[in-house]
Amino acid sequence: MAMAHRNIIAGLALIALGAWYAFLIGSLPERSVMPNTPGPSFFPTIIVSITLLLSALLVISGVMELGKPGDGTDIPRSGVNAKIAVGAFIVYLGMLPYAGFILASVPFFAVLMHLYGSRSRFMIAVSSLIVPIALFTIFRYGFQIILPRGILAF
Repeated sequence: MAMAHRNIIAGLALIALGAWYAFLIGSLPERSVMPNTPGPSFFPTIIVSITLLLSALLVISGVMELGKPGDGTDIPRSGVNAKIAVGAFIVYLGMLPYAGFILASVPFFAVLMHLYGSRSRFMIAVSSLIVPIALFTIFRYGFQIILPRGILAF
């Protein structure tokens, strides 16, 4: 099956899943205690909106690729990268409570970046350091969500 068909099928499946999730969000009770604060459906609504937008873009890109001749990139790859990624994720989940979000995420992001095409060691090192620190800062101080700190005490 060509990549265009896969993108269309995946996009449509994600749109259906997003629509179902949006339906479920609509039935959440409004439990906001303080006035002018977001309710329990605020973050799920943002997530489902972004998911629906990206899924629609995936379908559109698949439709646009339908008429183009293949360029040899549709060669099926083995599932080795996917198996390594799942293994890395399991190790990451095991490390998370002990090492904390930042220390567990750095090697996890580095492995994923290498698996999926990044070959610049400098970019892998810099990105795998900056992204977890930025995410930790955004969630901790912006959203007031506590992420596992592990052995880092700050």
